[in-house]
Amino acid sequence: MIPADKRESGQRAHRAGHDRWGVDDDDVEGARNWAVLLLYVPLMTVPFLAVAWFLS
Repeated sequence: MIPADKRESGQRAHRAGHDRWGVDDDDVEGARNWAVLLLYVPLMTVPFLAVAWFLS
């Protein structure tokens, strides 16, 4: 198990990563949401197209 002091310093280091570039947490979360959408939507069409092709 990770000691609490190391866990907190790791979280601070993570926050400092995008604070260094002047990016807010909201901007990081928004970029992550767009990345998920852009990756998830095209990849999830593959199973649907495969099922439609098998059923046709």
